[in-house]
Amino acid sequence: MKRWPILFAIAAAAILFPANAADVGELLPVELIYIYREADWVRVATDTEAVGAGPDLNAAMEDLHATAPGAVFLDTADFLVLTPDTLTLLPELTNALRPATKVCVGLDVHADADLTKYLTAHPPDVTLGNLRSGKKNVPILQRREAGYRLESRDQ
Repeated sequence: MKRWPILFAIAAAAILFPANAADVGELLPVELIYIYREADWVRVATDTEAVGAGPDLNAAMEDLHATAPGAVFLDTADFLVLTPDTLTLLPELTNALRPATKVCVGLDVHADADLTKYLTAHPPDVTLGNLRSGKKNVPILQRREAGYRLESRDQ
């Protein structure tokens, strides 16, 4: 069932951009975006295994699009996982992604299929839209021996 919105987005893109209809097969719809810092660089990873890096978020996003094996489609992202040191990027991200994108802070996590499955089964209760309207506390996602655990923080 979760694939219907993705298929709908791809179909809409094909209808709205018929000149690029041949390129629709190259779209990489993303369900999860993971943003972290490594060696003073911002890194953006997706569940499609596309990765971008740069000195700031814009450069990392540009690198993500330039190096991906297709057209990365971020409008389908259901989940945004940040690290404690990338929370400061939230204002930029609230304007770049859908308001319904669910947000959490990941500790010792990686963008992979297991993380996407976990968040689909246990979605965070905070969205980018909530954060725009003043809800400040983002739930914490921790890696455990047997998977993950999502913990809400008090308001």
